[in-house]
Amino acid sequence: MNGSKVTTIVVGALTVAMGALGIAGGLGLLPAGPADPTIPLIQQRAVAICIGVVFAAGGLAAMLTTLPGRAALIVKNLLALVIVVGLTALLGWVALGPGSRDFASPAAILGPRVNAVSGRIMFGLGALLGLLMLIFMVRSMLRRTGSPET
Repeated sequence: MNGSKVTTIVVGALTVAMGALGIAGGLGLLPAGPADPTIPLIQQRAVAICIGVVFAAGGLAAMLTTLPGRAALIVKNLLALVIVVGLTALLGWVALGPGSRDFASPAAILGPRVNAVSGRIMFGLGALLGLLMLIFMVRSMLRRTGSPET
């Protein structure tokens, strides 16, 4: 095994571990910081779990890039779907979820502070792009697994 594959596996494993921490925190297995009273606790935990799942899936997908074969490719594709669904759900939650939002922008054109409505709109656009990406991914996967006549 060459150094590049070892590095990929180590970084992937660390990413899976970070995801596991997010999942454990969302399940209440780790101590948490102060909860936001404007957001239901169940939603805060669901967001933590979703973030953890996205990290863990990304780490697993990275580790699978070191393996040859169709089975590894299929699992990587499924993990890619999990990642896109998770990120799209997170973007949608920021755009539409309860609670207050404070946004800041490093871009000088928008100024240092962005109002909540503009921030939610941008995250909503990100969620729509995620949905579009998901549609194209599923379509591509269905075409590859479909019959040769289609």
